[in-house]
Amino acid sequence: MEHHLKIDDTHLAKLLSGAKKAELRKNDRNYQLNDILVFEPAGITVRFVITHIADFPDALKEGYVCLSVKFYQDI
Repeated sequence: MEHHLKIDDTHLAKLLSGAKKAELRKNDRNYQLNDILVFEPAGITVRFVITHIADFPDALKEGYVCLSVKFYQDI
């Protein structure tokens, strides 16, 4: 499943450079492993695949998850 999301340019740049490996998101979309996160800043499309989903009930606000992602390139 693809999730079209908004993202701050600074955070996207860090994901693209590899400096950032995860996204903290409200789990209002029932994210699953191998789902695709789609960001479309300035008319370009960038995709990341979810490789791991962590919810830390004692550390995160209820209903939020930490999504580990890696750059996804269509074949």
